[in-house]
Amino acid sequence: MALALAGAACAQPMEGPGPMAMHPRSGGMHGERLRHLGLSEVQQDQIFKIHHDQAPEMRERIKAVRRAQQALRESARALPFDRDRARQLADTEAKALAQIALMRAETMSRVRAVLTEAQRAKLDAGRDGRRGLHGGAE
Repeated sequence: MALALAGAACAQPMEGPGPMAMHPRSGGMHGERLRHLGLSEVQQDQIFKIHHDQAPEMRERIKAVRRAQQALRESARALPFDRDRARQLADTEAKALAQIALMRAETMSRVRAVLTEAQRAKLDAGRDGRRGLHGGAE
């Protein structure tokens, strides 16, 4: 699995902040998806703080993914190819990606805790509607 993730990552190196960066315009758990929920100013401030507090760690994890991707690309060009080293690098990348996924899940949970029951239902209904439009994928 780690090698499959690494292969996909090598095929499409990340440019700029990367798709995993939580940015207000990215359509993540803030920005577009929350804009239609009628958040109070207090909720907006709480959600901003949640994202702001996790930003430095998220940035470090993204940098770790990029470093692992670069090292794996270099390893692929090396002669002779060192499979054990490549596996180690792919595992490092996979671990960093897993840490990002966990951080995003934790952040999503913390943001959802700020929402009212009605806002969570509206958020979930919007998510379900997009799945229907895209054949089950978000």
